[in-house]
Amino acid sequence: MSVLVQDLETILSSNIPPTRDEAASLRELLSQQEFALSILYKDITRLQARLKILVDRHRQGHTKLQQYQAALSSARVLPPELVRKIFIQCAADLPIDKPPSHRTPPLSLTQICSGWRDVALTTPELWSRFMFRVDCPEDVTGFKELVHLWFRRSHTRPLSLVLSTTCQPGAIPNPLLDTLQSYTENIASLDLDIPTPYLSALAEYPQDSFTCLHSIRFRGTRLDGVEEGGLSLWTPTSSPFQFAPNLTDVFISIPRTRVILEGLNLPWSQLSSLRLAETIVTSDAMLRVLGLCTNLTTCSARLVTNEVITASEITLSSLTFLSLYAEVGELAAFLRYISVPAIKNLSLHLVPNMTWDPEALIDLVSRSQCQLDQLSFSCYTIDPDMFITLLYAIQGLRTLDMMFVSFMTDDVLERMTPATVHEDPPLPLLKELRWREVSLKCSPRCVRRFISARGWPLEPSVGYVRGNCRQGLQVAQLEGLAIRSTIGHFGPEWSENLDDFKGRGLNLSYGVR
Repeated sequence: MSVLVQDLETILSSNIPPTRDEAASLRELLSQQEFALSILYKDITRLQARLKILVDRHRQGHTKLQQYQAALSSARVLPPELVRKIFIQCAADLPIDKPPSHRTPPLSLTQICSGWRDVALTTPELWSRFMFRVDCPEDVTGFKELVHLWFRRSHTRPLSLVLSTTCQPGAIPNPLLDTLQSYTENIASLDLDIPTPYLSALAEYPQDSFTCLHSIRFRGTRLDGVEEGGLSLWTPTSSPFQFAPNLTDVFISIPRTRVILEGLNLPWSQLSSLRLAETIVTSDAMLRVLGLCTNLTTCSARLVTNEVITASEITLSSLTFLSLYAEVGELAAFLRYISVPAIKNLSLHLVPNMTWDPEALIDLVSRSQCQLDQLSFSCYTIDPDMFITLLYAIQGLRTLDMMFVSFMTDDVLERMTPATVHEDPPLPLLKELRWREVSLKCSPRCVRRFISARGWPLEPSVGYVRGNCRQGLQVAQLEGLAIRSTIGHFGPEWSENLDDFKGRGLNLSYGVR
């Protein structure tokens, strides 16, 4: 006797035991269900076997499809010589700022096809620019293997190498001795971002090590407890760069550390660029070295006070860019010892920001008979009369950038604004003006008048057209104006007075920084 459906649901959903007849019926149902499941399992097994066959056939078909596509690919049409040129062009402009990766050239170029892999591996130019980083002692073995691999694949090509590590001396072998010393003759550009003590190993290199080198960039770490005279990076008598015949570009930045500049014993006369960034040097040593740098075009330095300057006055006839960090008195003393007839870009920063008397700069411009294009300076304040005198001394200036100033009042800005088209303003060729104030002291109305007098007339009939100045000076149209303030409020009156200039094409920005 079969169990009714409603009775079955009651039995399955409760703990009541089935009767004898119900148990017999349940055993019959169990047998039927087991038989049905066995049939389904056989069907599943058969379909899985069939599916495996289909998957294998699809995989084989896809492989053949790729082979057919590869046979018709341009990779087979392009001759290896052309592929090589494409690879070189592809990798030429890539920055050297990341370690090798299979996702970027040159490693990515070896994964396209076997033919192109052979081309990539036999193109030394692809392996001549690289960056390696050691972040922990466990990286050393892999670092060595990669360096040796890259050097082998670059053959004799000039190399651009960037090496970076934060591991302190003693944690890893000195990479300058342990890895690089065997390959120095092919290094054209060497960029080291490493703890400063590692640099002393360069003194152990033979004097003829860097025959190909044209650029060095050293970024070290601050050293405390340096002797009073300063830090000697290596023994002057064993300088590794003194006889580098092609070295022209030097960058050395060791933060807040005084270095014996002359002890570097570089080939000063052939340098075109000497940038000392955060490295501290004495004014006297800097002047003596500059006297030897007869071909220098770019220079930056952070100066500290000398009790007495013993160096002679010098003329830097090729220098076009100069950036100096110094205290007020030290800066003035240094400027009095130099002449820079070719200077175009001058950057002066007072440390700390203090009141600045620009008289030494005015004298420098007059003495040098130079034509400055760009002037940047940071200081706390300047006497307004001296500031206007400075502007009239650099009439050819096109860009003026002032930082941390607190003297740009309406009165000063009015004196930079010609009252009529017949008045010669200071800086008639000014294109870019930027100032970052300690506190906001000028009004938007005064700024509006200044802009309108610099080639942005408020009405078509009122303007300061080129050639109308009394002495024939042309007033250039201002292209950019940026105003930033640490303390101040740029209310709606600023947008009311100035935003129409933005719509007319002036690159104008203002706000709290």
